[in-house]
Amino acid sequence: MATIGIGPLATGAHVLYSCSCKELGELERMYFCRHCLKLRCIDCVSNEVESFFCPTCLESMPSAEARQKRNRCSNCLECPLCTNTLSVIATATDEPATLDNDKEPETEQKNDTDSKENHPDKEDSEDKLYYLSCGFCRWTSRDIGLPDQQQSSGKWPEVEFQNANKVNELIEYYRGVEQLERAEKDIKIHKRRRSTYMSIGTGKISSFQRRSMHSRTSNASAISLGSFQIATGQKPKDAGVSQSTEDPKRTSEDILEVGSEQITGLMQRLCFPSCQPSKVKDLMPIRKHLLAKKSQRCKECEHNLCKPEFNPSSIKFKIQLVAWQYTPRVIITQVPDLLFNQENKVTLTIINPLDASVKFILSPLTLNEDKPVPFPQTAEIIPPEKELILSAKDDSAEFDYSETAASTFNDDPRIVLARRANRLSIYCRIIPKKAFGHVKCSVVLKYDGKSIKKGDAEASWIEHHVHLNLGIVSTKHKQT
Repeated sequence: MATIGIGPLATGAHVLYSCSCKELGELERMYFCRHCLKLRCIDCVSNEVESFFCPTCLESMPSAEARQKRNRCSNCLECPLCTNTLSVIATATDEPATLDNDKEPETEQKNDTDSKENHPDKEDSEDKLYYLSCGFCRWTSRDIGLPDQQQSSGKWPEVEFQNANKVNELIEYYRGVEQLERAEKDIKIHKRRRSTYMSIGTGKISSFQRRSMHSRTSNASAISLGSFQIATGQKPKDAGVSQSTEDPKRTSEDILEVGSEQITGLMQRLCFPSCQPSKVKDLMPIRKHLLAKKSQRCKECEHNLCKPEFNPSSIKFKIQLVAWQYTPRVIITQVPDLLFNQENKVTLTIINPLDASVKFILSPLTLNEDKPVPFPQTAEIIPPEKELILSAKDDSAEFDYSETAASTFNDDPRIVLARRANRLSIYCRIIPKKAFGHVKCSVVLKYDGKSIKKGDAEASWIEHHVHLNLGIVSTKHKQT
């Protein structure tokens, strides 16, 4: 019995599956919805942020706090040169101990010993300073003249944005413009509704109607929106308009005398979009960016396809419906020299990822000429028309080299090359229709889905379109 191997054209871009949106992709990059019984690509799922956390200290925080901190960690810092995590280094103070002339050295030494014994923590905090250091590029906070801190978790200075006040004024200005437009829109709505509360004909208006109309008009003149009120006709404070100058600020000639090692690179400048320093001495430590744990949800039935655990230190998932765990996987095992307009025998291997045996059928895919083809076919494939059975996945069967499985299923040697555990190798005939280029063909994989969605009569058969790229047509001539 021949063994089942995996050739160079096993998976990857040579074996693609069609998503429900007709997009092509690898099976490892797709999800499988157990409710819709369809493949879902990245575009067919909606992402939801579960939690934010720091990848260094693994501190988790809610979305409101992360938005307030601008999606950065307040404790961890990155190197401005190589963007690796900075370490806090403790060092002793350089200030020497001064002795009083009136006191003897022995008395001073005795007093110092008593103070250290009574307050050991005080001695550690006073005699140590902390600075930042990078273990990769050897950059330190002392290189830019950043003073050492007395606490390891102290607040390190951040980059000062020179146009911060201007940006805040613009934000407040456009926020006021937005609220003013909302207020004017609400006033128009209230004016339209005034006529519905007025009396019809020559009758008099009751006192209750008069009071309600007065309260509505007063509320319409000053509508509370957000944290303050905007009266009718009141405009927000103008933030000012930037004026262009005919004489722009020119680059200093001192930059021609600076060495190349003292000038920042493009990526180093983009780490500080607010100031974009041009010299290395102006760089500052960068706050660590936060990461987010996201869950994927099917857009059609809105069921979860992937949901991670909330704990940042955990890499497990509560729900993980990836396609390769529910869909039979097609692998290209053996490909001979593909001759033009001739039958070539290709070996395909189908792997069952389920814990139950699965029946499957391979059939050629018929394309509609009116619709665009995402995967153009350049060859005709003739798969076996017989219904085949895949054994259930069993980890212990991987070490069983006996041939009991082949004798149990009584496979036809003209169709089946080998069978082992949950793998089955079959023959398919390929006829290239083009003399040059890649040999591409598509098949329809139909398999039994009762084990995936039990108790559902409609889940008897599931179909997937599989597209194969078998390589380039051989240049050998037809043998006579």
